[in-house]
Amino acid sequence: TVNEGDADQLTALQISGVILTDSASNVSVPAAGTDVVKTIDANSPVVSALSLTPNSGILGIGGIVTLNITADAEGYTASAITVNNKSVAGFTDLGAGSYRVTYTIASGDTSRTAGTVPASVALTDSAGNTNIAYTTVAANSLVIDTGIPVISSINSNATTSGVLKVGDSIIFTLTPQIAEPGATVTGSYNGVVLS
Repeated sequence: TVNEGDADQLTALQISGVILTDSASNVSVPAAGTDVVKTIDANSPVVSALSLTPNSGILGIGGIVTLNITADAEGYTASAITVNNKSVAGFTDLGAGSYRVTYTIASGDTSRTAGTVPASVALTDSAGNTNIAYTTVAANSLVIDTGIPVISSINSNATTSGVLKVGDSIIFTLTPQIAEPGATVTGSYNGVVLS
């Protein structure tokens, strides 16, 4: 049985030095085999690092995250790779053990606070060996926000009777369902863009 970490054999390795001892303790002449034609690949891919681009800021629906993968060799294929527990696209072998995939944030994907975007990478070599999924992502402060803002109410300061004349202003106060730091408001009133 080939075990993980056994020696790789790039050419067929023949068995040799096999001795048969019978019940009377008679020992045969050492023998060898000659019919093995298979080589041995006993080492799965080794992933050593994962990083995100961008590695800071806030991305919402439609935002694209690149996962940068560092492994021990080139020539591997993607077995199972996810970012934010979602499928990725564009698996690219950049050579010298570097790989890249992209994840496009979609509606309904899980929002993540700074530095908590998960990733998982399993690669497969030409012999069919696959590594145990590697999940350690380099320190970052990237935030994923897939929550659609909800307006709870819009109120004005024009709640008493009267007339707004030239030069008068009306103030509208918008209240979101949850706090939305950094959000912007767009709209118009009576054909005039809100400011």
